Order: sequence, then C-alpha cells, then structure tokens
Amino acid sequence: MQPYAPFWESLVFDGIGDVDVEAVTAAFGTVEVVAKGRAAGGLCPDCGRFSDRVHDRYQRRLKDLPLAEQGFVIRLTVRRFICGAADCQRRTFAEPFSGLAAPHARFTKRLNHALERVGLALAGRAGARLSAQLGFGAGRMTLLRRVMALPDPRFSTPRVMGLAGRPVRLLWRTQRGQVRSWVPQLFARHTDGTALLADCPSHADAGGERAQNTARAMEEACAHIGWTYRRLPPLDDILAANLRWLAGYRHPRNAGRPGLTSAVLEAFARPRPLIEGAEATGDPIEVLSTVFHSLWHGQLTTDLNTPLHERVLLGPGTGAVRARQEESGDCAARCPACGEGRGPCPLPRGEVAGGRLVRADHPPRRPGRRW
Repeated sequence: MQPYAPFWESLVFDGIGDVDVEAVTAAFGTVEVVAKGRAAGGLCPDCGRFSDRVHDRYQRRLKDLPLAEQGFVIRLTVRRFICGAADCQRRTFAEPFSGLAAPHARFTKRLNHALERVGLALAGRAGARLSAQLGFGAGRMTLLRRVMALPDPRFSTPRVMGLAGRPVRLLWRTQRGQVRSWVPQLFARHTDGTALLADCPSHADAGGERAQNTARAMEEACAHIGWTYRRLPPLDDILAANLRWLAGYRHPRNAGRPGLTSAVLEAFARPRPLIEGAEATGDPIEVLSTVFHSLWHGQLTTDLNTPLHERVLLGPGTGAVRARQEESGDCAARCPACGEGRGPCPLPRGEVAGGRLVRADHPPRRPGRRW
C-alpha cells in the first residue's frame, strides 16, 4: 500500500469498505485512481454461498465527480469468483461494489445522482451545457436517459373524478303549489359512482328560512338518486382573514431565490416568533414572503384562529407528513365537508384542527360574496 493510500481511501471510498488504493496518477487534466477489492471472497447472488476461488480479473473504468477542476476516473480491478455449489446454476459471479456503482455502469453513484439532478432541472441541451461547465460533461441523451430511468412518483388513488360549479338546477313544488328552484354551488363526482352537491354560504344565516327549506329539499332529492348534499359551515372571520392574506403568497414566485425556502424551514425547525425567524434567515423584507408562502403550502404551521402578527409562533409544518399519509391513503384529519378521513377532499374549504390548517388547497372566499 502506498503511503498516500489512506488519504485517497477516505476521500474517494468513504463509506465503501473492502477497497484498496494501489496508485494515483494525474495527467492531461485527469486524476486516475487505481483500486482493487480487499475482501477475501464474495457471496454468490443466486445461492448465497461464499466463494474465494478466483476465475479471472477485469477492469472497470468509472467516471466520478471532478476534483479541483480536473476530471476524475476510478480504474477498478474486479475479480470474478467461481461458485462451487453443485445445485447452483450460476458458475461464476463478479465481485460486487454496490456502494460505488451499479452493475455494468460507467459512472459512480455520486456522478449519476448529480446527472439526475441536472437532468430534472434543465433536461437535455441546457443540462448538457451546464454539466460541461461543471466538469462532468454529459450529452443530452445521457441526461434524458437518467431522468427516464427514475421511478415514477407514487400517487394515491383519486377519490374524486370530476368537479363542476353550478352544474344543475333543481325544480320542485311546495305544499302550496309554488314552484321553487335552486342551483347548488358545487358538484363532485366520486369514483364509486356517487356524487356530492354542496353550498358554501357566506354566513350561517345566509338565505334565512328559504335557504333552510331549500337544504331539506336538496337532501331529499339527492338521497332519492343516491347522492349527498351538504350545506357547509362558513369560516370564522379571523381564519378567513388569515387565509385571504396567505393566499396572496401562494404563487411559486414567492418561494424566493433558490435555497431560501430551505433556510426558512431550518430557521423554524423549532417554534419561534415569526419576526425572529425571519431576521435569523436574512432581510425580513425578502424572507417574509417566503415564510407566508411556506405557511400556505403547509411547510410551516401556526394557529390560524388568532390574528397573524410579528410575534406569532411558527413551527415546522406537516406538509411532508401529509404527503406520506396521502400516499398511504391515511388523512391527518376527517374533512368537515365530505366527512371522510381518506383521500383528497373535493371541496375548496379550509379548516383548522389542533392549531394547524388541514385544507387550504384553494383560495378562500371573501366574506359577504357568493362563490
């Protein structure tokens, strides 16, 4: 072993055991590390038996992330072992280096991960130009293949297959023979064939007695055809005002410059006053829009039943938790509109449960106006 080998092993093969560095050369703008396996043998991938009988050796050339603005290449000597088990169909198998590179790959996992990120951000031609400037030049098709090889994101099975505003008009006669009509504000079609009609009044007494009679008629008509009707309770004034304010920051442009959202979330990793976290992150004029954007998207949380002010306590949100729960089909709380605890709610409503916003997927209605 060369005297400099431990340094290169800790630099290049950190976390990857059983690798010895034999030589390091630098020429023509490329650093090349020659390495080999240190293990006495390997396990057959089919039968799992250990073998130390070497059949032959070959070299793999792995391209890695650049080092000090120079290309970096690992020339790895790989042994092929003989599986001596009589009942195993595999005769030989290669020495695994799963922590360093995938089988038959020409890039290390570190470089492959960087190419995936560049491909996802910039796609083909623009990504190829950026990768050339970063020192690990890759063609546009190489980047696109990395992106296409990524697994598809997991989505929960949708429970609502269609939404419509004011889709139907209901006509009926009262006991006095008078013709009445009503147009529900929202229609949601479920995947199981059922449907939901809903109204969103601006306040609890909106419409008076006529609205109450209409709600009873709507419930009877919907029950007759297997649908459901709900008259949703209005939001509290303070909650509605807070949601109106946060809705003004829902656009992605309010996320700020790259890295600012991560800095904001780190500043509020533990509950602290809004202004203190903003000043700890940077200029409050720049940071506050990102804070409100994170609040709207559930990355931060606060008690929306109280007015927002500079000393209000903010803490880490449940956005990532809710995303995992939606993937598994388990909601954080039952929706007051649809009464269900699984899947997305079809109604554009907001609710605060336990001091956090449960539903804020749509801009809130303005009090006093019909939606």
